[in-house]
Amino acid sequence: MGSITYAWLVAAVGFCLLALVRTIYILLATPIAHISHLESSERPKVCILLPVRNEADRVLRRNLRSLITQSYDHFEIIAVEDNSTDDSLSILREVEQNAGGKLRVIEGEPPPDDWLGKLFSLHQAKHFAKGEWLLLTDADVIYSEKAVESALRFAIENHLDALSLLPRAKMWTFWEQVLIPVMAWLSLMRVSTTQANRQRSRACFGYGNFILLRRAAHDSIGGFETYKGDILDDCATMEHLKRCGYRVMVADGSELLQARVYSSLGEMLKGFGKNTFPALRFSHARLLGVVLMETLFIFLPLTYWFCELLTEYMRLSPKVLLPGLAVVFFFSTMLAFGLRMRANWRFFVLYPVGHIAAIVVLVYSMLIYTLRRGGRWKDRVVRGFVNQ
Repeated sequence: MGSITYAWLVAAVGFCLLALVRTIYILLATPIAHISHLESSERPKVCILLPVRNEADRVLRRNLRSLITQSYDHFEIIAVEDNSTDDSLSILREVEQNAGGKLRVIEGEPPPDDWLGKLFSLHQAKHFAKGEWLLLTDADVIYSEKAVESALRFAIENHLDALSLLPRAKMWTFWEQVLIPVMAWLSLMRVSTTQANRQRSRACFGYGNFILLRRAAHDSIGGFETYKGDILDDCATMEHLKRCGYRVMVADGSELLQARVYSSLGEMLKGFGKNTFPALRFSHARLLGVVLMETLFIFLPLTYWFCELLTEYMRLSPKVLLPGLAVVFFFSTMLAFGLRMRANWRFFVLYPVGHIAAIVVLVYSMLIYTLRRGGRWKDRVVRGFVNQ
């Protein structure tokens, strides 16, 4: 074994061990928002802001039903229908008639050129909201009937100005089961919940399915207009609040909400492609770094180990032990993270396939922003910036 090969394998072992330790630390340190009851006499009004565009063929009815039947008794829902090209508006109107006044549907205006569609819908909804707390949600999520009450209790007890909950991801098809856990892990390695929850750290992120925030705090940063063109709108919400000194937190909300993020490979390419290169701040150097990391420390040690096993006839030589350690450490990393996500067995067996697919997504995301100057999502071209 040459000195360069030996140094590379030692580096791979160190990288994979570090990835394992960091992943386990993040999983253990991430707070969990459990199902609970708000016992305080303080029961502030919560206004749920729901942007809806082209959601008729997904879970819109179940989504609305899960919001309307919340156990918390002091809330309202403002749904803005964002010029859908399907039957979303009809479904909203149908549910509105049977919602007992808890749901108000607004037919939104087309977004101006310098606004993203979702943010402009939230901006319009906020004008009609009367709550002390705002809950920013999505139309493809199913909420526990205790979601609002439990999250509000968590936020009040922890003296928070904003709380973002991570949902339980529902993964049904092969590519969902193999790719989504990898993308979630890479995202967590980029900015972890521990970094986001450390007030002295500038690093921050949010998850758009569920962001509960104090209206006064959001007003003080200029509202949605402050980051109206930011592609990573959920991250921008939390980042601006944190930078202005407000207390924010990201927590595990898998008991309170579940979401099927994407339902097909094509949808995953569009969705992840829309967000991945912006998450790297449109940096080709960062993207190259991720690809090199995956290649040098994940794929090549696995390939080298397999080849050496065959040539060494299963003998425990240094050529087998070093890459074997790297493979074991990284498999343990994926095992720990996959178990937390309740991933399917296919992920644990085929995690290298998921990482290869993740590289394809990264390159695709770079290309659509470099060559086409924007991604496409829900029949709109997505252009904008990322908050720096």
